[in-house]
Amino acid sequence: MNAFELDKKLKQLNDIEKKTHELYNTKISTELDIKLKAYFSNKVKNNLWVINNDKLMNKTEVIAIHKHDRFINFDKHKHDYLEMMFVYSGKIKQEIEGEKLVIEKGEILLLDMNVEHSIEAAGFDDIAINVLIKKEFFDWIFMSQIADNDLISNFIVEAIYGKSEFRQYIHFKTAENDKVCNYMLQILMEYYDKKNGMETAIR
Repeated sequence: MNAFELDKKLKQLNDIEKKTHELYNTKISTELDIKLKAYFSNKVKNNLWVINNDKLMNKTEVIAIHKHDRFINFDKHKHDYLEMMFVYSGKIKQEIEGEKLVIEKGEILLLDMNVEHSIEAAGFDDIAINVLIKKEFFDWIFMSQIADNDLISNFIVEAIYGKSEFRQYIHFKTAENDKVCNYMLQILMEYYDKKNGMETAIR
């Protein structure tokens, strides 16, 4: 896969986006909202819901890539996995622990499992990639590779072993960092190619 093919793939509407595209900028019905939450979550509470990894990942996967679904308002929720969002194009507006945040093209947001956040509906050109990461991904080999980076290693250790009331996120303003953006594009091309050794390459 090359950059042109990746761009074409990411801009295509997935099944959920096709269903919600015509409702974009209109009031989504309560019934549809419930169905969408049930698609992402095993257990839904009215004021807070948890997006479950088994809805979006295979059992054998410890890391997966899921294109953020556009045209949907994601009410306040948590995840039962760590999430790294990379904005491929446009921008994504979120409210995280009561703080409004705009993640611009080329920027990265790292969220731990305890962070409550909501996401405004993304438009057609607002394309973001969610990297879903289970605890099992962070084995000793991975941790040894990032041992010199106190910011990242401390974040991961606290996310995995910390108490549930510790809620953290990191907003990396990497829009002008070509190396980071190129790494992310390489990761995406590896993932969508599905070749042998893909997960090792992504790590």
